[in-house]
Amino acid sequence: METVYLKALMCIWGIFWNLLIVVAIYTDSVLRKSSTFLLLSAHFIACAIDVGSRLVFDVPSEILNRPLFRLSQNYTDFPTKLFHFTTYSGWFFQLYTLIAIAFSHIVAVYVSLYYAKMNPKKTIYLIFALILLSMFSVSYLWGNFPILFYTEFWGWSEDRTQPWVQFFFNLNYVVQAIVFFCLFLADVMIIYKISSIKKSAVERSVTVSAVNQPTNSSFSRSKISTELKVSLNFIIVSLFLLTQTLIYNICTLYDTPLCLFLLFIAPIFRGSKCLAYLVSGSALRTAIKNLIFCRKQF
Repeated sequence: METVYLKALMCIWGIFWNLLIVVAIYTDSVLRKSSTFLLLSAHFIACAIDVGSRLVFDVPSEILNRPLFRLSQNYTDFPTKLFHFTTYSGWFFQLYTLIAIAFSHIVAVYVSLYYAKMNPKKTIYLIFALILLSMFSVSYLWGNFPILFYTEFWGWSEDRTQPWVQFFFNLNYVVQAIVFFCLFLADVMIIYKISSIKKSAVERSVTVSAVNQPTNSSFSRSKISTELKVSLNFIIVSLFLLTQTLIYNICTLYDTPLCLFLLFIAPIFRGSKCLAYLVSGSALRTAIKNLIFCRKQF
């Protein structure tokens, strides 16, 4: 029973940090103009909804040792279905936003470094498209497999006989691991590219007089430094998430105390990605400080 309350505290902790970071991003005039941080804020909103639905449904169900809602005999009532739809939609949206961020990083490596200058309005359109895609994915899966409920069990099981259902559920952590690994490699390439640009900029600043456009030079160095910090953020976060996916893929194959312990602490890696941003992202830390101390940014 103590683990149930610990799970509830972890859910509350995750919701707090997710919402705090989202509010900090939207109240900061610089971060909310970045397509990367807009996608990231949408990802954190989906995380908060996912964790919140588990706090509302999973935790009381485990405490009562039965489903929270008993409005129908086979538990196919509307609140239970709404919980499934919300949870699965949030999960798909988290995955799709990470894929979009990873794709933008790959584009940054091979096309243009300053992908973050993308129009925020277009990014919002992309977010709405990802929401519709997530809802379509859940609707497609519901049309291809039934969710079965049993009176002797407080949970549910899925009949995963369709090929795409197998792909989305049995291989979902493998797909996530591939995405996070690609994201990690892309960020390594971005840092290498930024470092070479920064080095060449320093070499040029030695030969060019400080009188010739000093403002533009400092602005370029500041923009390069910002992109470097963003890439460091995503390297740390992708490593956190990659560790989580590896735990879910490997430890489920072995029934040992170590594997069970790693499976128990695996959700901590998901919640700690918020802390990873705070550790490595000075821009986000500043935005949160401004939010907490009610500082206005001009």
